[in-house]
Amino acid sequence: MFPKNHREGSQEELEIQLRQRALKSLLLMRQKRLRETLEHRIKRGQKTGEGEDLTRADWARLHKQEIDQTKRQMEDLEQQSVHARRQLTQLKRALSRARRLRASQGSKRK
Repeated sequence: MFPKNHREGSQEELEIQLRQRALKSLLLMRQKRLRETLEHRIKRGQKTGEGEDLTRADWARLHKQEIDQTKRQMEDLEQQSVHARRQLTQLKRALSRARRLRASQGSKRK
């Protein structure tokens, strides 16, 4: 977690930021899926060739299951996003402390 030098810290910071963006993208896709109506779900299913023999009640049940699963996925993604945000904050603090320490050591040598 704590970088050995500034370059490692910058690289780790970049990786965490990329992970945050990926999580945000996944969350947006899941939110879009949650807003999908039953009619759109049926159309999407028919386009892909799934559920040709399903009744509207079967589609409704399937749609509800997918929404429940999507909600669970979103909760997990939100927790991962919070964790990544905390990691980034800790890393930035550590880098800032290291910079201050290097600056104070540099001024003591003179």
